[in-house]
Parts: sequence; C-alpha cells; structure tokens
Amino acid sequence: MAIENRDNIGLIDGQNVFGMRIQGLAKAGIGNGVVASSITSTALKVTQRGAGADRSVDVQLGNCRINAVEYTEAAIVNLPISTAHATSKRIDLIVYDQSAGNPAVVDGTPHATDPQVPDVTDDNDIPLGIVLVNPAVSVINTADIYDLRCFATVKYTMVGMIEFGLKTNVDNTEGSCFQNGTASYVSGGKLKIKLPTVIPSGAALTAKFFVIMRPVSASVAYAQLYNDTGAIQATTMLTENYNEPNMLVSASLTTGAGKNIINDNVYSIDIKNSAGVNTAIYRAWLEFYVS
Repeated sequence: MAIENRDNIGLIDGQNVFGMRIQGLAKAGIGNGVVASSITSTALKVTQRGAGADRSVDVQLGNCRINAVEYTEAAIVNLPISTAHATSKRIDLIVYDQSAGNPAVVDGTPHATDPQVPDVTDDNDIPLGIVLVNPAVSVINTADIYDLRCFATVKYTMVGMIEFGLKTNVDNTEGSCFQNGTASYVSGGKLKIKLPTVIPSGAALTAKFFVIMRPVSASVAYAQLYNDTGAIQATTMLTENYNEPNMLVSASLTTGAGKNIINDNVYSIDIKNSAGVNTAIYRAWLEFYVS
C-alpha cells in the first residue's frame, strides 16, 4: 500500500499531509526550510535506503536554514525506523532537528485504521518527510515515503540550458531516445559546450547534468557525462522506480578552464545497466546557474 492511498490511511485529510504541508510552508515563509539549488533539488530529501532497502530511510545531503543559521549535511544520513507494530499502522515524521543539528525521526502512534502524523517536537524543527510503517514490516520502500520538504530559498538562478542530441527513438516514446542493453558503457549522444556569456558581474557560474532514463527491470542503471579526453565529469545512478522514466540530477559541476565543463569542449552521454538489460535515456541536458 502506497503512502498516498487516502482510502486506507487518510493521509490527505485532517492533520495529516495537508496540515503538515501547511506547517512546512509557513516555516519556509519566514525563512526556515530547505535551501535548494533548483526546484528539482534532492537536498535533504527522504528516500528509501540507497544501499538496499531495510527498516531505515536515507536523508540526502544538502542544506537547510533555520532562524538565519544554515545547517549542512555533507553526506547521506541513514535514520533507523522503530520496529513496526504487530497489527497496527504507524506514521513517523522525519524532521531536521535544529537543536541537534541533524535529521531525526519523530515516532508516530500505532493505530489500526487511522494513524496520525506526529507534530514536530520543537517549533524550530522543519518537516522533511513522513514514513508509513505498516504492521509487522521489516522494510521501508519508496512507496512508503512522502516528501514534505518546503524550500526557504533557491540559492541559484538558471541562466542557460543546452540539450544533448540523442540517437533515434527505439523505445516507442515520443522524442529522441537512446537505449543500451549491455553492462558496458555505450555512447548515446554528443554535445559541444557553449557556456553562457551573459552573467551578473562577480557571479559564479555552475552547471548540473540532468537525464531522464528508465531501465526495463529492477537493476541499477548508470548515466555518465564524459569530456573529450574520456574523463568522467558526472555520474547519475538509478536504483528504484523501474516502471516509468525518472529524472536524475548530478551534483553541481564547476565551469571554466581546467574544470568540469569547459567552453568549446565536446561531451558525450554514456549509459550502462548492471544486469545488461535495456535502459533508455529519453532526454539529457545541462543547466547553468549563477550564485
């Protein structure tokens, strides 16, 4: 049962998702929330454990701002979830705990039919996500997690985008598509980089690598950005959600001579699959930001 299923657990009603979302927006409105580099940012997002699903969740690296102080998680934080009740559901809240300076779990109360989201224990804490803990479960999956992050500020402004031309559609999806069915990297598209030239005086230009991709089965898929000398500049990895295309975003890339993204260099998109099954990229592009 997915966490969005309102018929079973009422997560859209009353004090549940709606109320917690309003609380998060109110906090973000006064500057207390996640600091993002774009609206697609995964900063401090609560996800299924990346090293293999178990009774825990990961909070992705990123920053948040609370009462004008910025808190940073430089690496993924894994949070154990308390043992499930034998017969009743429970909803746990994941927050950024301002007093402790780290993500934390607020345990909910088990209830047979109508579990409620617990409130934050400190008005300075910001909600990041909620987790449905079904009876007797030992594994928390993506479908059990609901994203509650609210962005207090976006640190960067996008100033340009360039798109890779991919090979002809081979996956019955509109638009250009590149598909690879091997466990070795194969090149799917090339692009000559032209960095944006009009940026505010004194601003730093950075880039992000985006792909929309889908493997045909539950195996890990990878997409990499290579420069013209064969050096890897960015890697994205897809480990879940195999039934539909997923968008993945790299960490920030440096721009300029001798850095990740260099003007007039040619870059390629390569993909592979750990099991050698088909993986398709429907779109790949670079976005440029100033901060």
